[in-house]
Amino acid sequence: MTAEEVKELLEELLRTFKQCFIPAFNDVDSIQEQNEIREKSSKAWETLQSMFRDRPELTQGFLKQESTGEEASVLGNLQEWATAVLAKRPGGANTSTWSATATDVDDCTDKLDPFVRDPVDEKLPSLWPFVRIIRSVMTP
Repeated sequence: MTAEEVKELLEELLRTFKQCFIPAFNDVDSIQEQNEIREKSSKAWETLQSMFRDRPELTQGFLKQESTGEEASVLGNLQEWATAVLAKRPGGANTSTWSATATDVDDCTDKLDPFVRDPVDEKLPSLWPFVRIIRSVMTP
């Protein structure tokens, strides 16, 4: 993902998370629609938690800051944290593609796991939210 794509992703996650905490949520008449908004908000929260598991300052209260200056600051912090996460990924921060060759299925799984699963260590951030496409080519 490019820096702009990461910013757009973070903006969308932040906006989706906040949907059930804004006053307009109370104006939603349909219980089903309210539940859908809550579910999307919860998924956005879980994704942000996966992305920034190493950041104890990531709390719902931190994300709920509403004034324009505070919201810009929250987004700025999220972008900083994302840059730090991406700097540690295979290929580094500025790579848009990464390739590897595996000798067998187990080796392929080992190479792809960091991109598709949460790390075993609960203090390490996940890469999967930053991944758009995984292509795998198997040859005999």
